[in-house]
Amino acid sequence: MFFRIKKSGGRAYVQVVENKRVDGAVRQSVIANLGRADDLIASGALASLLASGAKLTEQVLLINALDEDADGSSKRMVDLATGNASEPTPDEGKDPAAVSLGRRGGLKGGVARAAKMSPERRAEIAKKAAQARWGKDR
Repeated sequence: MFFRIKKSGGRAYVQVVENKRVDGAVRQSVIANLGRADDLIASGALASLLASGAKLTEQVLLINALDEDADGSSKRMVDLATGNASEPTPDEGKDPAAVSLGRRGGLKGGVARAAKMSPERRAEIAKKAAQARWGKDR
């Protein structure tokens, strides 16, 4: 028996799976679907489930069955769930005064830019954005 993170429809789900031998071939059978991986991780339930699984077996195995993990997000999800990583704080190591100034400047910038722009220029930018978003041949 093992835990597996399985991708389906753009989301990742945690499953309890076992291997069975059927007609001379090993087949995997899903025992239970435990829910969405991101919800289980956020609530801390995944770590508890893995700890409970460890009590029942000699070792706990969490297999990540996600395809194409180019950005490493699924590995990060598994590391968070198993306690091998912690959530990064976005402003860690930054000067709090600089962060505050940057945030205030960001809030003002878009409004100030739009106020200086003519309605024709705003329409031109909107058309260009719409063309970039929806004008591509598929």
